[in-house]
Amino acid sequence: MKDLEFSLKRRRSVLSVLWALIFAKCFLLEYWVLVYAVPINSIIYVWSLSLFMATVASAIYVNLNRKGEGRLNLTSPTALIWSGCFALIALTAVGSLALDLLPFHRFPAIAAGILGCTYAGQYFNRREPSTLYSTAGWFLAAGLLLSVTWPLTLLYFSISLILFSALTSLVAYFKLRRYKGSYVSD
Repeated sequence: MKDLEFSLKRRRSVLSVLWALIFAKCFLLEYWVLVYAVPINSIIYVWSLSLFMATVASAIYVNLNRKGEGRLNLTSPTALIWSGCFALIALTAVGSLALDLLPFHRFPAIAAGILGCTYAGQYFNRREPSTLYSTAGWFLAAGLLLSVTWPLTLLYFSISLILFSALTSLVAYFKLRRYKGSYVSD
């Protein structure tokens, strides 16, 4: 494997871990705000600030580390799979929050199902066994989230983000590091 491929895969793994942890934190804080009746506007103080700063930091990180690598390939199968995932989750959130097309307490279960389908698509694209763990985990989480009452769904979704997205990306990162180390030493 080339050095550039290692760099891109490791960077993608780091960003995946960080974004999964940011979303897990937001869902966990939203759960605490609801359970303990904290009188704040969580959309502004939890979601907007976290997502804005994470987006700015990710853009700066990608731009600084992309020097000499050319343009990002946004038409790769992985980029298309994840773009479709984010678009579906965003449409579901808008349909749930703004348009009242479905009850919001079902949003985490639907998002978990979409993430399960996304990881399944990623598995068929890359054939990485770790994505099977995430696929099965997200489908199990979707079923569990359908049977749990509101606001507990937020807590379980947050835990699922850590177990089935952040952990998988972290394992992939350390595998790449170990493989790169053995590759260099040969």
